[in-house]
Amino acid sequence: MNLQEQIIRTLREETDQVEDKKSNLKNKLKSIANEFGLSYAIKIVGGIKNYVKTVYDDDLINFFKESGIEPYKIVDRFYFGGISLPDMYINEYLVNSLNIDINNVGKFKWGSKKDNFPYIAFCELSVPELKTEYGLNYYRVAGRGSGRKFGYDTQEYAIPKTYRKQIFKQIVDKYNLDSYK
Repeated sequence: MNLQEQIIRTLREETDQVEDKKSNLKNKLKSIANEFGLSYAIKIVGGIKNYVKTVYDDDLINFFKESGIEPYKIVDRFYFGGISLPDMYINEYLVNSLNIDINNVGKFKWGSKKDNFPYIAFCELSVPELKTEYGLNYYRVAGRGSGRKFGYDTQEYAIPKTYRKQIFKQIVDKYNLDSYK
């Protein structure tokens, strides 16, 4: 066997050993997450970014699908006077990974189909609000347009429930958020 063949053989053996160690680490971390909880496994490797990189090879879709963590939530929020309006929350780790501008999620049209000129909502992500049992934050989507607003702690000039859902659907579509469920 010549020198070049020996070098190639040695590199293959070392690569196989590295892959075996990596596979063992993945399996151990998954086992720890199952036995002691995901938040503990995340702490062991120094944060969620390292956990996703190590266990899922930076594959966010598989991470969210397998972990059970919701990439986004649309929940009813009760306001003073018993009014219930939907609010949208997006996982902070997903926001950061997708490089979503927290001050400008995008412009989205809303309004009745009869209206030829629907209003445009300028959305922004407010300060992280909700936390899951894993310690992950969720940004609340807030927006305003044509003198109306949503996602703020007021019901004065609030965008109605149906139109909020229109906006949230457009956000989900723009960032392909359903692919992470």
